Amino acid sequence: MVIPNIIKNRPLYVQRAFIKEFDRIFENSGSAVMAFESATQIVRAFEQKADPIIQTLQKSIVFSGEIAELDSDLLPKEILEQVKQSDPHPFFAVYKIGKDGLSVGEKIRKIWSFGAIKELAKKIKDYAADIIDGHTAGSEVKPKLGHVVWSYTKNVGKSLYSYAVAHITDDKTKERIKSGELDLCSVEGEVEFSKQNGKDWFIDKVINITKLALANSKIDKPGFADAGLVTTIQELESKGNDEMPGENKVENISVYEVKVAIEKLNLKPTDLFRNADLLEADSVKKHIESEVEKVKTEKQKEIDAVVKKLEPLEAKERSTKLSGFVDKSPLLTDKPAKLREYIKDKISMLDVKDADDSAITSKVDDFVKKQLDDVTKYGLKFGDDGDEQEDEQDEKNNTNTDGNRSTANKKSTGKVDRKDPIAMADPSVNDNIPD
Repeated sequence: MVIPNIIKNRPLYVQRAFIKEFDRIFENSGSAVMAFESATQIVRAFEQKADPIIQTLQKSIVFSGEIAELDSDLLPKEILEQVKQSDPHPFFAVYKIGKDGLSVGEKIRKIWSFGAIKELAKKIKDYAADIIDGHTAGSEVKPKLGHVVWSYTKNVGKSLYSYAVAHITDDKTKERIKSGELDLCSVEGEVEFSKQNGKDWFIDKVINITKLALANSKIDKPGFADAGLVTTIQELESKGNDEMPGENKVENISVYEVKVAIEKLNLKPTDLFRNADLLEADSVKKHIESEVEKVKTEKQKEIDAVVKKLEPLEAKERSTKLSGFVDKSPLLTDKPAKLREYIKDKISMLDVKDADDSAITSKVDDFVKKQLDDVTKYGLKFGDDGDEQEDEQDEKNNTNTDGNRSTANKKSTGKVDRKDPIAMADPSVNDNIPD
């Protein structure tokens, strides 16, 4: 996995924090730019905690990439264009040159205020300080390895730091910086200072800064704590007309930087991949399958609702159809009409789905035969039309002169009105009442 340039030389725990934050924000927002900015803030937060590991890294190369991706405070575009007029593919090194507080250059303890640090940054830029190898001694003249083209200050925690951006023109010096050999720096210039507490000298004014001396931290010690190389920057150079600038560096681009580029260029997946490739991606397949299942579930709900509405109609249609088969059954030819109606009521739930007329006839006859067996077994009586008049006469005979029903008559005739509460209160009729 390619690590983003911004964390390439950071400790493993910083890299993990960056990646975790990027993935979290990207998952929630869908914006790679927002995720990259948030993850970068995590890295800066580690730096502001003055972690000793981070402090060590601030003396080494921590960034190498295209100048176009850098913050405008680091090197404004117009300054870059000016430099490129004489050097089409410039190499820059960013050095931390001072911070508020104590410096001990030339064995003299000097106190730098915020104002003095701001002046330091301004003067080294105004005088375009020369880059040299080591401090000068007396009237010694050293070769110019480049010069300062820009400077700025930055609050880190409760401290104010000043930085200088050096345009390195000497090829050997470029390699020494890249290798980490020239990882320290120290400024040369004129300042006014005064002793205010009998021990330390306070910087009152920065008159000029004319040189930035580079050195090796294994040999020399800086006047300011942590003064040294922070960043190197080099515009990438193409190797031929058929290559885009930086094409030979594509293997060093991380997936996080690719996501940011895609968002900034407003590219769609179809701009980068074929439709066939997109459909073969496991995540796309799973998403499509999930959406298909959702549609199927919704459609099934609609179908079930329609089926439920049709159930009463289907039941009525089935009952009507089965009633016709009951009327045609030879088993009921000489049976009372009330018995046929009784069987029709019970046969309505008979399952004859997808059966042809022959199969239905067979099923109906089997059902009718069973019902007739039950009628015989339980002694159920179904009178014909002539019996209705006899039932009416029995009803009259079973009523006393005072209007009460005679349970004795009902018992003798064997006919009991189960809906009659008086009759059902007689233990001789209702088996549920003990004698």
